[in-house]
Amino acid sequence: TFLLIVMSFTSGTNSGWCDPEPELLPHGVFVASLGLNTQLVDSLVSTVGQLRAGIFSFIEINVDSILADESITTRVRLLKENGKIPQLVSGLSSRGNYQLLFSKSFNLPKIQSFQLYFGLVDSLDLGQSNLDIKQQTDSQRVLLIGSQKSIEPAWVDGEFLLRWQGNLTNESELTSIFTTRLIMKTGLWLDVQVTKRMKDINISSKISWSNQQILAEIESVRRLAKNISRMRQQEAN
Repeated sequence: TFLLIVMSFTSGTNSGWCDPEPELLPHGVFVASLGLNTQLVDSLVSTVGQLRAGIFSFIEINVDSILADESITTRVRLLKENGKIPQLVSGLSSRGNYQLLFSKSFNLPKIQSFQLYFGLVDSLDLGQSNLDIKQQTDSQRVLLIGSQKSIEPAWVDGEFLLRWQGNLTNESELTSIFTTRLIMKTGLWLDVQVTKRMKDINISSKISWSNQQILAEIESVRRLAKNISRMRQQEAN
């Protein structure tokens, strides 16, 4: 069982469209989630379930559920990063929400490898939800820009993913999102996210488990076995 346990404390519902992941899940990787979404302002608590799955090498399916309110999102890689050409990912949900996200990797002498991304997210709220949470019926368009970098400290059996993202809505509201993710080789992910909107600061935490690291280890062992077999054949000849 691949389980992602999410403990999120935010001051509002979040369908995931305002902070999309820049990268699609690879083929064969999937994450199932179950957790709580808490609105501190109104003291509302709702159960949240999610399933993310990478299909082939260019498609990702997301299924989100808040009680009986489900949403299915399909994300497709339209362009693969190649030289000066950035990666382009497009997404469309069953609610009519869509996203366009460009990303590009860079390698500089001092800070080494990092990634920049920007895009457009259009979120269509459908009015009153089954949680009696008031939602806007108008479209909310968000321009976003962000950067992320992975580091591998010697004292950690894994890597840290550091991410900053800025969201600008069509109401000229700016939101800054800072995320730190610890990705361990055992498949355990630990996330801490700080969201600053005007004078409000929200902190969310996430504990997750993914099969991505295990699949990578299996592939590494498989390549090593092939190399050893090839070397033995060369010695025999």
